[in-house]
Order: sequence, then C-alpha cells, then structure tokens
Amino acid sequence: MHVNPAIHELTRHRPETLCIKSMDFLVNEDHGRRYERLERELQGLVGAHVAVVCTDLEGDIDCLWPEERHVISSAVPRRQREFAAGRSAAREAIRRLIGTEEPIPANFDRSPCWPAGIVGSIAHTSDACLAMVGNQNSCLSIGVDIESNTGIEESLWEIICNSEEMRFIRDQKPSEQPLFAKKLFVAKEAFYKWYFAQKRTVLDFHDVIVHWCDNTCEFKVSACGSVDVDCINQCNGQILTLEGYLIAYCATPIVHSYRLETANE
Repeated sequence: MHVNPAIHELTRHRPETLCIKSMDFLVNEDHGRRYERLERELQGLVGAHVAVVCTDLEGDIDCLWPEERHVISSAVPRRQREFAAGRSAAREAIRRLIGTEEPIPANFDRSPCWPAGIVGSIAHTSDACLAMVGNQNSCLSIGVDIESNTGIEESLWEIICNSEEMRFIRDQKPSEQPLFAKKLFVAKEAFYKWYFAQKRTVLDFHDVIVHWCDNTCEFKVSACGSVDVDCINQCNGQILTLEGYLIAYCATPIVHSYRLETANE
C-alpha cells in the first residue's frame, strides 16, 4: 500500500527460512503444525463471526480460479505462488464460514474483490500467509497484518511514527524500542486495510496515531490527517505475539439494535 522505498525493503526482503534439502520434509511438517497452532489460537480469539486460515506461501497456481489467474499472470513465479497461497487461504476461510468456495478476483486498485456479503483481509510475511473473513451482516470490516516478531531499525522509525508515537517508543526500555516500533507498523497496516475496505482511501503513516491500551494488546486509533473520525472511532484493534509472529487485526462486529417489547404494549 505504501511506496516508500525503505518500507518496501522492510516488507519485501525479509530473511528467508534456511531449509537443508535432506530435511525438507521435517521442516515443512514442523511449519505445518506451527500454522495450525497459529490458526487455532487466532480463531479462538476472534470468535465464530470470523473465519481464520493460516498456511505457508507455496500456493498452487493451478488451483487459482480463472477470475483470479489473470490478476497475476504477468508476475514472477514467486509472487504468483504467494498470491495463490493468499487466495487459497481466503477461499478456504469463506468455505468454513458459509459452506461454499467462491473466486476472489481483484478490484481496479488490485485489492481483493470479495464475494457479495463477505468482508475480509489477506496478509503475508516471509514464510506465512494469513486470511480472515467474515459475514457483512455481522462484521463491519476486517484488516489484518502479520510480520516476524523482530524489531525495526531506528532509521525507519520516523517514517512510520509521528511525534507522539516516537515519544511513546522512547519511553520504553532501549532494548525494547525496536520491537515497539514494529508493533506500531503492524497495527497501522492492519488499520489501513480495515479503513480502506470502507472508504477506498489510502492513508499515510502519519495520518493516524495509534494509542495502546494498558496491556498493549489492544489499540485505538485517532486522526491527525484527513481521516473520517466517525469511521475510525468504530475501530478496536488487537495485536498479538504468536508462534514467532506479530499479528494485528481490526475486525469490528456490527451491533444490532432490537426493539424490546414490554408487557404493556
């Protein structure tokens, strides 16, 4: 979503998992269990109104639906596999939610074009893919991001953080500051996806401020740019450390109002 070269480097050129050929099976089996645990823990946290699927990045291009395939036809093979993994995970999440799979092509801006009545979000890190989807009648919007649980180098902090967030980082122990900067990055990325799905507006890192709740596992967002305040007030974010990953998500449920009949009516 953001085109800053330094951030592009951060998100696209992470260290790859070292895999000795003779141990591929054992490594893949261990990763599979790791994704299952991650999926199970996340599912328990988000509740039944959202479906969660976590996989590796080795997607099968041949399993893409025709509507999906043309979106990625000119990309390099690695990107095609990553795209296929994301679409496969998202379709499986939809199947778990409503019982059937449907294609997920792309909008003109290349964001996922979800089936009617579905909201969702897809995220990737260097070795994992994560998809979260929900029914539109029970979930306002979803945004998710996943990154390795490692810090960000100090030269990038001011690109990601505004002055208030920088003060918050500097208030932490020096050894913990890079990781808190990474948490801010992940939280903002999840929020931007949540916001974009509703407003079709791309935000800059300095357009919002992330406010941590006391336990620093929950966060709220306030505006410091041209952002719809009424919209962001509905956002409640969560950030977690699971299986060596930092995961942030915004999945705001719709609260339905029902008229209560009294005995006198």
